[in-house]
Amino acid sequence: MSEGESSTPQARAYFQLEDVVFYRIVQRLAASVGLVRANLEKKYDIERFKALGAVTFEGTTDPTEAELWLDVVEKCFNVMSCPEDRKVGLATFLLQKEAEKWWKVISVRRASTDAMLWPEFKKAIKDKYCPSSFRDAKRDEFLRLTQGTMSVVEYEQKFTELSQYALPIIAEEKDRCRKFEQGLRKEIKTPVTSTANWLDFNQLVERATRVERSLADDEQLPRGSKVVVKPRDRGS
Repeated sequence: MSEGESSTPQARAYFQLEDVVFYRIVQRLAASVGLVRANLEKKYDIERFKALGAVTFEGTTDPTEAELWLDVVEKCFNVMSCPEDRKVGLATFLLQKEAEKWWKVISVRRASTDAMLWPEFKKAIKDKYCPSSFRDAKRDEFLRLTQGTMSVVEYEQKFTELSQYALPIIAEEKDRCRKFEQGLRKEIKTPVTSTANWLDFNQLVERATRVERSLADDEQLPRGSKVVVKPRDRGS
């Protein structure tokens, strides 16, 4: 279109219509971006965080309470697919009383708490409320753990609970299995360990449970009619 033609009323109306259409498109895009941003804010806001089960933390003299709080918070983060840069802000919002005062001191000592990411915050919480002496005692308890009068299921639960304090010791599956075997009662351990070395912890626990159940069944049989528990192939 020539310069002369572009100055006609029809041309001007055409360009005005184009401007209106373009403006409306921009408005819709801006509204869409705003909606996405609002949805993201809602997805990661404190209300949703608390609705998932995150509770306030006031500080404690019981390290297990602090660990439980951290576990719950991390579960909520996982469900929310929470970005790393939002985790500390959400977690610190839940701090109250003594724990909040502790955090304020940490905030003053740091040049910028905004830069703190979750692993660092988690370590700070553990250093404060789960001292190394507690973790060392739990590790020693794990190293001394045996089945004793517990059932295999109870023993496995206690074993798993304490194993978090000795992860380097049982980093490999075979080491985890060996430590579990060592703590079993003799009448269960003998048929369980009579085969090759176990490399699957779940299968090991299942085998030990079957042996325990078989021994219990034998106790119900009349004297002289007990069935001998024979070793079975691994993974059976």
